[in-house]
This record gives sequence, structure tokens and C-alpha cells, in this order.
Amino acid sequence: MGRGIDRHVCERRSLHRGEFGEPLAKQTLGREFLRPAQSCSGRQHESHQRCIARVLGSGRGDTRRDTDAVFRPLRLCPATVGEVWQSRPQHPDRTRCRRSGLLGNEELSLHGRQEPAVPGRVLQYREPSELTIAQHHDAADFQPGGTVVADRGCVDRNHHQLAPSPVWAEALILMADRGTISAGAHARAVERERVARHFAPRVWKALPTLAIPAALWFVPLHLEPRAQHAIAISLFMILAWATELMDHGITGLVGCYLFWALGVARFDLAFSGFADDTPWFLMGAILFGTMASKSGLARRLAFLVTIRVGTSYSRLLLALILSDFLLTFLVPSGMARVTIMAAVAVGLIDSFGLGIGSNVGRGMFLILTYTAGVFDKSIIAGAAAITGRGIIENIGHVQVLWSRWLLAYLPSDIVTILVAWRLTLWLYPPENPSLPGGIHYLKEELRKMGRWTTIEKKALALMLVAIGLWATDFLHHISSSMIGLGIGLLAVLPFLRILNVEDVRKLNFLQLFFVAAAVGMGKVLTATKGLDVLTNVVFAWMQPILSHNIASIFVLYWTGFLYHIFLASEISMLGTSMPLLMQFASTHGLSALKLGMIWVFSSGGKIFVYQSGVLIIGYAYGYFRAKDILRLGLLMSVVDSLLLLLVVPLYWPMIGAG
Repeated sequence: MGRGIDRHVCERRSLHRGEFGEPLAKQTLGREFLRPAQSCSGRQHESHQRCIARVLGSGRGDTRRDTDAVFRPLRLCPATVGEVWQSRPQHPDRTRCRRSGLLGNEELSLHGRQEPAVPGRVLQYREPSELTIAQHHDAADFQPGGTVVADRGCVDRNHHQLAPSPVWAEALILMADRGTISAGAHARAVERERVARHFAPRVWKALPTLAIPAALWFVPLHLEPRAQHAIAISLFMILAWATELMDHGITGLVGCYLFWALGVARFDLAFSGFADDTPWFLMGAILFGTMASKSGLARRLAFLVTIRVGTSYSRLLLALILSDFLLTFLVPSGMARVTIMAAVAVGLIDSFGLGIGSNVGRGMFLILTYTAGVFDKSIIAGAAAITGRGIIENIGHVQVLWSRWLLAYLPSDIVTILVAWRLTLWLYPPENPSLPGGIHYLKEELRKMGRWTTIEKKALALMLVAIGLWATDFLHHISSSMIGLGIGLLAVLPFLRILNVEDVRKLNFLQLFFVAAAVGMGKVLTATKGLDVLTNVVFAWMQPILSHNIASIFVLYWTGFLYHIFLASEISMLGTSMPLLMQFASTHGLSALKLGMIWVFSSGGKIFVYQSGVLIIGYAYGYFRAKDILRLGLLMSVVDSLLLLLVVPLYWPMIGAG
């Protein structure tokens, strides 16, 4: 890339149009360039002292990269997927319009027509010196000279709706190809090249996703036809979810339709997941998170927490994991804990000046979501552990003590916390190692927020009511889903004035379809006896190995891990398999307590989002992708299985759990 383009990029990051006082050195990817305060047209601007310039291409046309930093007054903010940083002359505060995740998909007006605001497109461009961006662009939409207004969905930091009017940007994300800014006919050629480049991978994803289930449908396996066909359709859904061939919600709806249309199940069974409480807990959690974000409560709580913990990303990440673990004792439901912690995490991510698509956001939401699904297996708190305990006592005829269960998994919990922390830092290094501006910035932001507003107080009151009900469910026995949805709906009621109809319309309901379809898949497999086929196959080869101490630990964990792939519900996974396991243990004189505890713990290892309501809740916020769960989940499952190989034979006999 030529120096002219490099200089242009750096200049356009300035809030002023003056020339820089010093020549720019040759730029390299990720390198920062500082400039003195007086270098912008000879004027002093203390808040405008830095210019970030990042290479946009190699100059040979073989690579294209986006800039990933936004320059704005007082601090540097990475430009991450899903956020638009805007200001107007009369209102210089930051404006953000989320375009995915909890708030769904908004629309922006481009050249008089409506365009969906999806990550991956530049929808705004006014003129070279007055620009507005929606980062991560589509070359075909990068048209110089256009005037763009925010049509709906963008609010300022006081959550007032912005009127449709031109917006002024403080930053620009450019795309360069072969040393020039892509525009016009060249942009369309680049777009065609991009589509062609992505077509082949999608074909390779579609072939096995369709061919393997189709072969399983027709191959003669001497099974009951409905069971075989249910397994084939379920395999299609699992492969489509794993490869992300379509949106998870669309895949789920297609699967439910196939169960019904191909005569595998009646309509009420095929779509029975919509009558389960899990998707409606998700609905409540989404409303819960929207309430915390819109009211400003999440941001305020994040500032208060960060001031006490420190501004280092590493320390904040560890604090999130520890808080998640300790909260397990008070709030048994993993979905409820993720909902509570998400309000704090969103505020922290916002404090970093980041958003959806950033490594900071991805790391925080991944760690609090995944570990929440592990902790409620190592402590008899969540529904899965409680279900497993009941089956061990009723069928295995062994007393299960809460304290013994806690002590048995305490070493694993400690190692899991530390390993998950370090793995996340390694896999997703932060854009900023610490909060920009440090403690002084946090205190200044808190001062700007002023006293607690009425909407913040009402949102906090509802959150405290929810936490109180979740923490005392052993007294009133109200389900976590009922509490979550009830609190979410309360926030929408007109007399509270926290959320309104427009807020609800912006929700991403495909997430609900995804959850309902995943739950329904397990129910169809159970009703058609397809699950019995899978269970018999699993235990037929596993039985000879269970009598060997070390081998049984490894085999039990990974067999449970694989078995769980076919069931979205941990309760269904344990309820359909543990009775057979306990019966086998009693018949062959094996330790029902040891086998049962390992089998329950194996349900905590997950690599696909649909496998747990906890993962689905975290995924609904939009901060991490399905492939992130696959990567972190597989690594953590390997670590957990190795930990069991140590603690089960060496430590468990000391506490009477061996």
C-alpha cells in the first residue's frame, strides 16, 4: 500500500482536517503513531493527541484488512462488530446502535432505501471529511458521496431516541484493495469476488450435512422405522448447528418441520419444545438483560465493580469467574447466574469502549457462560446435579451427601477456575490490556452519570427481587424459568416505564426458536424410541470396561460427553441413561456413587451451544460465536477428564466417595 493511502487513513482518524506537523513513518499492521498536541493545524488539543494508523492491505492486492481502532476524544476505542460510534455537533456524547445480539437487528436508511443492519456492511458514508461508520463492511455498500441517516434503533447514552438526521462521525473504517479505496464498479467486482470466495466453503458444509442424514434415513439397519428416521433428522440438525450452515433458529424450525412433515412425529410432539419452560426462561433473560442495559444499571454496576477489583482485564476476568462460582451457592440455576452476571459483563465491555465481536467481550461472556454450566454439576445446586443425586439414591441405593459432593469436586473446581482463566487469556488476548483511562476514567464516568436515576432504581429493584427468589427457591419451589420470565414481563408493563413495545420488537426471537427446537429434538427421540437405540449402543460396548478403575473413569466421562450431543437437555441426558448405569453398578457390585458422580459431571462438558440452556442464554447476547464454544469447550473437557483421572483414584477414597 502506498504512503498516500497510509497518510489518508491516519488523517481521517483526526477530528480536524489540518495537516500533521510531522511526516509519517512507514506503517505496519498494528503499529501506533503518536503525534504532538499542536500538530493539528498548529492548535493545541489535549484530548486529540493520538492518531492510530493500521495497515489496510499489503499493497500487492493479496490481502484486505479492516482497521480495528476508532479515534475519539479522550481515549482510544477498538472498532468492533455490532457498534456504531457517532456524535452530532449539538450532542457530542457517544451514540451506540447495537445491530445483533440482545437487541436484534435494526435498520438504517441508505440512499432513501431500507437496508438491514447486519454485521459486515458499511451502510454510512457522507463525504471525505464528515463521515459516519457502521464497521465491518461490505465493499458494495461503500459508496462515496452518499448521505445516510439513522432511521431507528439508535439511542444516545441517556437512552433518548435519535431523530432521523445526518450524523457526524469521529472515525472512519476504510477498506483498501490494491492500494486504493474500494468504491463504485471496483467495489462491485470486489463483492463478486468475496461471494465466490465464500461459496465453496458453504457447499462443503452443506454436502455432509445433507448426505449423511439422508444415507442414515435409507440404509437398512433393522431398526423400527420411526426411530431410525428420528435419529436421521436429529443428525441433520446437529450437523447443521455444528457447521453453522444456517442460523441456529432456522435450522431448528426446519428440523421440527421435518419431524412433522415426514410423519416421524405428530405436530404437538414435533413442536413440543415450545411448550417447555426453557425457551421462555431465555425470553425472560433477554428482557432482563435489555432492562439492565437500557436503564444504564449495567454500566453503573460495572464501574462500581471495576473500581474495587482493578482495571486490568486479566483481574476482571478472574473476578467474573470467582463471582460466578460463589454465586452458585446463592443462585442454583446456571441460566439465572448467567443472566445476573451478564448485566455486569455488558457494562464492563462497554467501559473498555468495546462491544460485540471484540476479544474482551468474547472472553468475558465465554468464561462466565461455560463455567456456569460446569459449577452447577460440581455443586448440588443446579437441576442436573439434583436429578443425578435423586437417581443415585433411588436406583443405586446409596446416600449422597451435599458436603461430600462439594468436597469431591473442590480440587477440580479450583483447577478449572485457573485453567479456564488462563485459556481465555491465551485464546482471546484483549485489545486493551487494561481499562482506558484507568481508575480516574472510571471515577469521572461515574461522576458524569450523576445520581441514580428513577429507571435505574426500578431496574435494580426488579433484579434484587429476581435474585432473592432464585436464592430461596428451596423454600417456595417456584421454578427459575417462571421467576425469570415474570421479572422480564414486569419490566415491560406500562406503569413501570422501563421497557416499551419497541424494545420487545427488537428482540431476536430466532434464539427462542433455537432453544425450543433443541428441546423438542430430545423429546421426539425419546417418544420414537430412538433414544433407547442410542442408549443400548452406548452401554453395550461400555459394560466390559466399567470394571477397570482407571479406564472406567476415562470411558465414562467421554461416553457421557458424546451421549450428551444428541440431547439438548441435561435432565433428559441423565434421566434416560443414569437408571441403566445405576442398575449395572448394583448388579455387578460396583460403586454406584462413583459412577453416578462421574456421569453427572460429564454432562458439564459441551462443545455445541444447543446442548445447554446456560450456553444458549450466554450465546443470545451475541458476544461469542458457536465456534468459540467448540474450541473452549473441547479444551476444557480434556482438562476436566484429566483432572478426574487424578482426583477419583487418589482423592475420592479419602473422603468416602471412591
